[in-house]
Amino acid sequence: MRLIKRLLLVAPLTILLSTCSNPSAPTTSSEISLYFPLHIGDTWTYDRNMPGEYAYIERRIISTVYDTDGSLLYGYNEDLQTYNPPPNLPITAYYSVHGGTAYIYYPTGDSSAGHALYSRVPLLKEPLTVGNKWALSENSLDSFSIVSSGQVNFNGLPVYAVVVMEKSQREIDSSWYAQGIGFLRQRAITIPDSLHWNYDLDSYHLVQ
Repeated sequence: MRLIKRLLLVAPLTILLSTCSNPSAPTTSSEISLYFPLHIGDTWTYDRNMPGEYAYIERRIISTVYDTDGSLLYGYNEDLQTYNPPPNLPITAYYSVHGGTAYIYYPTGDSSAGHALYSRVPLLKEPLTVGNKWALSENSLDSFSIVSSGQVNFNGLPVYAVVVMEKSQREIDSSWYAQGIGFLRQRAITIPDSLHWNYDLDSYHLVQ
C-alpha cells in the first residue's frame, strides 16, 4: 500500500509491542480522545484516489495490544475494493491515544526477540489550537502543524482540526479530523512532481 510505505520512510522511531496484558490503565486525554473514538468493531469506509488507482477501503479495529510502556494500542486491518474484509487479514497498523497525543504505529517488517517492531507517528497533539506544531521525532525535518481549529463544514460533517504535515520538503499532507468520528479526509501532494492522492470518508460505524 503506497501511503503506508511513504510514511514508513519518515518514521525512524521503532518500538516493540507486547501481546501480554498490562494491569496499569493507559493515560489518555479527553480532548484528543474525542477525535479518535477507538473500540473493537469500529469501522470506517474510505474512497481512495491515487495516481493510476481508485479503491474503496474498509478499515476496522479488530484487536488490542499493549506497548512496552503500558499504552493501549488498537489494531486495525483494511481491505481494498470490498466493504467486508475477512477477519483473518493481518493487522495493517495500530492507533493509540495517550499523553495528549494520538499516534499511529506502522509495522517496519523487522522484529526483535520474536516481536514485531513498529514505527510511531504522532498524528495529532494537544493543545488543539491553530499554530500548535510538533516534529515527527527528535531532530526530524518532518513537522506537523494545526492550521485550522473550530467548526468547519465538510460534506455536512463538523470538522474541528485540520493538520498539515510537511515531509522534509518532499511532500505535504493535509489531514482532517472530526469529534466523535475520527479521520475524515486526506489530501497529499509530492514535491516537485506534484503527484496527488486522496482519502475521503464514505461511511462509518462506531460501537459506542
